[in-house]
Amino acid sequence: MILHRKLAVLFLAASLSGSLLAQGTAPVDDETIFAAVEAALHGAPSLAGADIEVTTRDGAVTLSGSAATMENIATAGRLAAHVRGVSAVYNKIRVANRPSRAWFSTDGMSAQAPATRKGLALALGAWLLCAGAFAEAQLLAPAPVPPDAMMSALTAEVMGTLREDRAAGRDTDLAQLVEKRIVPVFDFPRMTVIALARNSRLASSEQRLRLAAEFQTLLVRTYSNALREFRDQAIEYRPLRAAAGESEVTVRSLLRRSGAEPLTIDYDMADGAAGWRIYDVKIAGVSVVLAYRESFAATVRESGIDGLIRALEDKNRQNRSRAAGA
Repeated sequence: MILHRKLAVLFLAASLSGSLLAQGTAPVDDETIFAAVEAALHGAPSLAGADIEVTTRDGAVTLSGSAATMENIATAGRLAAHVRGVSAVYNKIRVANRPSRAWFSTDGMSAQAPATRKGLALALGAWLLCAGAFAEAQLLAPAPVPPDAMMSALTAEVMGTLREDRAAGRDTDLAQLVEKRIVPVFDFPRMTVIALARNSRLASSEQRLRLAAEFQTLLVRTYSNALREFRDQAIEYRPLRAAAGESEVTVRSLLRRSGAEPLTIDYDMADGAAGWRIYDVKIAGVSVVLAYRESFAATVRESGIDGLIRALEDKNRQNRSRAAGA
C-alpha cells in the first residue's frame, strides 16, 4: 500500500493538466528534480535508473536529469531539502525508463521509439498498480482551502502571535516565525524569474538557485520588517473575485492605519501541488517584485549574473550586520 500511495503521488501530479509539453526549454539542476520526485520514487526500485523529466504548468521551465540508483535519488533529495520551490514543481512528471523511453501522460500510455516490450510492460504494469490508489488518494485528500481564506487565517495567526508575545513581555523569534509560517507560502524561484525577466535565460541552474536563495533572504527581511511595523494595524481581506477552477488569482486586502488612508496589499497567487503560493505582492498597486527588475537588469548589464549574485550577497550581509548592531 505504501508503494501504491507513493506511485499515486507521481501520477496524480502528472494528471493535473493535459498532454506533455514540448522539450527544449532551459534545464534546471538535478537536485531540484530529485527532491521534487523523491517521495514518489522512494520504495519503487523498478524505477531506479530512470530518466526523470518535470515540466511546470506554464511551460517556462523543463527540469531533467537521471539517477543511477535509488540511493542517489535519496541523497540528491536531502541535498535539495532546503531549496525553495521544490514543492512548486507540479503538473507534469514524466518517467522514461531506459532503454525503452516509454512514458506516461494523462492521455494514457505513449512510447517514444525505439520502444521495447519490456518498457511497455513496465509502463502498463505501473499504471495498473496505481489505478486503485487514485480513488483512495482523492477520497483521503482534504477539501481545498480558498486562497483568500488561507491568507486571512495565516495573517490572523502571525499577527496574533506577535501581539501575544508582546503582551506577555516575550521577544518573538521573528526569523523562526517567518521561516515556519510565511516562507512556505511564497514561490521565491518564480519571483526571481519575474524580477530577472529575459535575463533569467542567461543564468545557469546553479546561478538560478543562488539568485533565488539571496532574493528570498532579501524579501523575507523586508516582509519581517513590515510585520513589526504593522502588527497593531487591522488587515481586512476582500471577497475573492475568481471563477471556479481558476489556478491564478489576486487576493486583495486593506491595511487600516490609524490617522492615514487604508493601504491596499494585493497578493498574486497560483495553485500548484503545494497548494496556493504567492508569486508577487503589490502594495498600493506597486509590484514588490517588479520594483527590483530595473536594478537587476542594470547590474546584469554591468557585471553579469555573477555580479548580481554578489550584489545580493553584499546587500544581505549588510542587512545582517545592521541587525546585529541594533
